[in-house]
Amino acid sequence: MKFDLNKFIKLSAKPVIFTPGDSFLWTDPYIAGQMLEAHLNPNTDSASRKPKTIDDIVAFCMKRINLRKGDSVLDAGCGPGLYCERFAGNGLRVTGIDISSNSISYAKESALKKGLDIRYICGNYLDMEFENEFDAVFLIWWDFCVLDHEGRKKLLSNVKRALKPGGHFVFDVSTPLQDEGARDYRKWNAYEGGFFAPGKNIVFECRFNYPKDSAYLTQFIVLSEENMKVFRIYHTNYTPESISALLLESGFSIRDIREDLTGTSYTENSRSMGVFAVS
Repeated sequence: MKFDLNKFIKLSAKPVIFTPGDSFLWTDPYIAGQMLEAHLNPNTDSASRKPKTIDDIVAFCMKRINLRKGDSVLDAGCGPGLYCERFAGNGLRVTGIDISSNSISYAKESALKKGLDIRYICGNYLDMEFENEFDAVFLIWWDFCVLDHEGRKKLLSNVKRALKPGGHFVFDVSTPLQDEGARDYRKWNAYEGGFFAPGKNIVFECRFNYPKDSAYLTQFIVLSEENMKVFRIYHTNYTPESISALLLESGFSIRDIREDLTGTSYTENSRSMGVFAVS
């Protein structure tokens, strides 16, 4: 492939916030396989929490919002079904939705092997059209943080419609302290193969901060022998005030805020928030 230097220089400049890349990390055919491996790795929190943390999250959430056997729950962005299986094991009626066909295929096969009756859907939770169906909807491991302004509004509208009256929306986000002092940077590495491409590739990584929006972008320009791809992952941090305002606009009220979804108490020094909202 001929290297387009002008395109590379243009892409290396800081974009207007929420300008998308030309490739989507979660549906790229090769990276989807890498993501699934990361989800299933019990020794890292890179894609999914470690098994003990997942157990603690499920146990605390069920107790905090008083979920009982037979209640119906949705895991939005369910990945390979790690939470879904635990919810189902506690007697809940479970639906999982995820945009990755790799993850959904694995989740279906795993549920079948374990004899768990879980409904899995391959799709985008920004497009889901459930109505008055669930006692609780979960969105776990900072998925809310990657959404732009329109995505947040659409998700909250979809969740509101999917919940039964008085149903709970449970999710977690990072706070500004998570990235306190982080600066813009640029770096590159060359690989024989790895997360972004199977063959030889060069990955140019940049970080761009957007202080007014309490957000930042991590951008990856992946140059291989076949092509050049640009992946952009935006991340917005929230305070109790900012997340409360968003939820209120969409018809939710906050029942509880913790430091995380395992139930740790929230303090002014917390780097994350576990949010329990009511429709």
